[in-house]
Amino acid sequence: MMKRLLPSLVVLWLCIVPIAGGSINAEPVLLHVYLFDRCGGCGSDNPGCGECKDVNRTHDTIKGQLGDRLYNGTIVYRILNCRYTANEIACKERGEQYGVPVELMNFRPITYIGTEDAGLYLPGDGLLPFAAEIIDRYIGGDGLTEIQADILKVYERSKGESD
Repeated sequence: MMKRLLPSLVVLWLCIVPIAGGSINAEPVLLHVYLFDRCGGCGSDNPGCGECKDVNRTHDTIKGQLGDRLYNGTIVYRILNCRYTANEIACKERGEQYGVPVELMNFRPITYIGTEDAGLYLPGDGLLPFAAEIIDRYIGGDGLTEIQADILKVYERSKGESD
């Protein structure tokens, strides 16, 4: 009897876990930051030699927000320096996929949160301190349109304060 019951329990568990909020094959959240650092160093999430001041500053902000979540397999994290043509092209392609307005398309830094096909964009580094909150809302199932509208409201307010 136990031999027949065990496979049924496994199948039942595989059905319940996703319903209960856990996900067996959850797609990791993409977190790509495109910036322009004159140094041109490594341009990755590894701060390298320390001469890439913009990369280091950005990495420190994100690491402060997300800590070990960056490395537990739930987030695909990259900092990409648009000083390199391939990264600039990839940034523009992602912007088109994510529906970034033309007036923000050349803005650096710009952060993309989502999947390969669609997601959210954060123009500027002023929104990076909210990365964890935004990712949590995204994972929680808040609508992309609603989250993006909130992001742009904060962006417009911060832009007005810096003028």
